[in-house]
Amino acid sequence: MQYPGPARRYIWAHRDPFLGLVFCLLLMVLCACEPAPPLLPDTEAPRLLGLGGLTVEAGGTILYRDGVSAVDDVDGPVPLQIDAGAVDLNKAGVYPVIYSAVDAAGNVVSKTVAVVVTASDEDQDGPFAERLKTITKKILAEITTEEMDQREKARAIFDYVHDNIHYAGSSNKRSWVRAAYTGFTRGIGDCFNYFACSKALLTQAGIENVDLQRVGGVSQHFWQLVNVGDGWYHFDACPTPKEYGLDAFLFTEAQARAFTEMCAGDDRYPNYYVYDYAACPVQPEGMPEDGEAAAE
Repeated sequence: MQYPGPARRYIWAHRDPFLGLVFCLLLMVLCACEPAPPLLPDTEAPRLLGLGGLTVEAGGTILYRDGVSAVDDVDGPVPLQIDAGAVDLNKAGVYPVIYSAVDAAGNVVSKTVAVVVTASDEDQDGPFAERLKTITKKILAEITTEEMDQREKARAIFDYVHDNIHYAGSSNKRSWVRAAYTGFTRGIGDCFNYFACSKALLTQAGIENVDLQRVGGVSQHFWQLVNVGDGWYHFDACPTPKEYGLDAFLFTEAQARAFTEMCAGDDRYPNYYVYDYAACPVQPEGMPEDGEAAAE
């Protein structure tokens, strides 16, 4: 029986082990010499994930990168570029924000998102006050019990506000009601949001509190005095500079003055806990008569 040429060579190689080895090596060399198939060019642009419309009240802040990323099929995560230069956060209107990304092959993706800046002249003590009351009742039901005394409730409020709001650097300070609502619903804000959320929860819990605002500093700061049954103490749920080591829950006037003195040499924190002593409606123990006394 006659076999085709390749088959004869295959049978012949198997009859002689040495020739078979040579035959296999020859096949491997021939296969290695074959050119690899050409790689397909990368023509797919990256994908932008997490985009959506943004709404903020005039005077507020926006975390443009929050929840947004750019991913490429070949390169994986790629840098995200954001152009928010057209947005005026102090004026109501609709503004474009351009998100873009480019991969290593030069493929570009670009999408525009609308930012809606709403007017801030709405009724601050109307519907928002009712919504805020609903929110504070729900939070207090989760973090306090009837068995707690006023100090324990104040501690629970301090911890909740301190841990559940992320510092954002600025806020609309026209209404503490709106600031508290923003802090609870968005979880971001500056010292005014921390102060407002604390005020809302303390008031709802029946704990006496008095508003305080820094005087004589290069920036604004807000906190409160609180009375849980044994006098008035400072209460500041906003994160304080860690390098100065202060537990800002119910600290004394003497501690407030000492902390202010420690911060005096730092240009970022002058007059940290100095407030209008003459206008304060209550008298915490050790309160100086005027601003000069606190700076001694």
